[in-house]
Amino acid sequence: MIVRVAPYLLFLVFAANLLVGCDSEVEPPDDQIDTTYKVDYEFRVRKLRPLRDGEVFALWVRQHKDSQWTLASDTKFNDFQVRDSTVIFGRFFPKFPPDSMTEAMVTIELTKQPPTPGLPFLKTEIKNRQGLLSMSYLGDFTKATGGITFTSKSPDPDAYKKEFYLMNLNNGSPLSSVTSLPQLSHGWRYGLWAADYEFSPYHEFLYGLFDDPVGHDSQSEGDAYPFPGGAKQQPMNVPTGRIVVTLEPPFYGDSLRYKGAQLLYVLQINRFVQIERDRLYTMANVTEEWLPSGPIIFTRR
Repeated sequence: MIVRVAPYLLFLVFAANLLVGCDSEVEPPDDQIDTTYKVDYEFRVRKLRPLRDGEVFALWVRQHKDSQWTLASDTKFNDFQVRDSTVIFGRFFPKFPPDSMTEAMVTIELTKQPPTPGLPFLKTEIKNRQGLLSMSYLGDFTKATGGITFTSKSPDPDAYKKEFYLMNLNNGSPLSSVTSLPQLSHGWRYGLWAADYEFSPYHEFLYGLFDDPVGHDSQSEGDAYPFPGGAKQQPMNVPTGRIVVTLEPPFYGDSLRYKGAQLLYVLQINRFVQIERDRLYTMANVTEEWLPSGPIIFTRR
């Protein structure tokens, strides 16, 4: 069990995780940087949720005359909320004319002064100084489907209420219940969690990380079937909480269980009391609600 902040906190929490959005960050004096080209950026990202403690966002750009990524959010980085969107804006000084920008990327970093880009998070091509930031470079998550089956090989008749897998028992033969889940890159992995924010303190239980829905996950000791899932002490036949498949960065390995789920849900099913043994329950695709995206615009000043 871990204790962490619920996913529905005000986005003021998010502001504290911005790479350079605090008062202590000061734009370097003009005599220390080349101010030939001055560019403002603004991007409005829907469903951008707070990162975990110790993680921060950074904005990078690439220009066609320079193959290296340039950190763009190392001067001013500010944000405000508009309905379900976070509007982020700032200014930077690129090496070349702004019309030469070809790509933009938001990364997740573990330091506020990254010398090179960390984990890619949102990416876009830049044309006419604008683009659409999203996670689509990892694949099309909107087509993913899946389900869970509560089952157990234990002699305990109630053991199935504490055990589930991403599989379908087709006439007794176990098959993966997941389809069209993209093969991830850049170190991203999938996580399988049971989470309940109705409790105090909040509960999140990691069942394992996986790259392929066919085969064991990272916590497979004692599992009865070669699919993500398994058994824990917590009963699943409760009226609160959810079971979710998430996107997880590669920072923590199995110690992720102490950090909590990244708030990037792909598949979800709400828990309920009257569960049946060996029955497949369909999970909902919730990527439209949980995966962020939004336009970015660069303006020369």
